[in-house]
Amino acid sequence: MTAERQERFQRSDQLSLGQLIERLAHLDPEDRVVFDFCNMVPTKLESWRGSYDELALGVVDAGRIGRERTSVEELLMRLRFAVGRTYTGWKVAIS
Repeated sequence: MTAERQERFQRSDQLSLGQLIERLAHLDPEDRVVFDFCNMVPTKLESWRGSYDELALGVVDAGRIGRERTSVEELLMRLRFAVGRTYTGWKVAIS
């Protein structure tokens, strides 16, 4: 991440991977995850298209999915697995 982007990140409400893991770890593992913006549910981790050297959590409208919503436990597993992993984008790989 560039120094400028790192500064903007530090001033924003955006969570780091570690911060998201920490917050979710305090929830009931059986609860289903629905974010408070537009009834969105998490899907997969990938590189963020706007900045390929950053990690993004994909989301989809909860009303549009044909499967059970992701549990806190399942999302935590995905997030913990991502720590130290490399995700690729259209231009570069991120670690």
